[in-house]
Amino acid sequence: MKVSVLYGKKITNGANLKGYVIGVNADGDRITTLTCADKDENIFYADFKSVKSVKGNINFRGEDCGNAYGEPVRLGKPVFDCGGNFLGVLSEMTYEGDRITGIYADKIRFDFADTITGDAVLIKNTARILKSDVKKGNRTIIKRGTPLTAEVLQKAEQRGEYVQASLKCL
Repeated sequence: MKVSVLYGKKITNGANLKGYVIGVNADGDRITTLTCADKDENIFYADFKSVKSVKGNINFRGEDCGNAYGEPVRLGKPVFDCGGNFLGVLSEMTYEGDRITGIYADKIRFDFADTITGDAVLIKNTARILKSDVKKGNRTIIKRGTPLTAEVLQKAEQRGEYVQASLKCL
């Protein structure tokens, strides 16, 4: 799921807490708490482990957990590769369960394990990124700057360019 979808959603615990999400907090690769506000703009926090459902409105068990754990997730940070080249801005983060799995620099997806986040996002040099276009004939199959993930390698294999794709990230 996309992290940006959580912002602005209505949230309730089924008892007396009702409001909407104004922030998402994470510690490392785990989403820890949701920062919420009620109709009077009073802040409360929902532990992400107690969230039952995020479809439609967000429902969670328990009460206000008191304070936010982790750092706020901020989209719009600049993203750079290990050579200092600007790749775009952090446009989205994806998660499964409470674990952040990927980030998007504009439309390019990177595994979260291959990143270092702070004031900017850095892509580790262990991430395999294509240094030139993968072409078949006169057509470009995969563009330069694309990370070489399992899905991209499968696409290259289906088109008969697996070796070319593997070599162009060296």
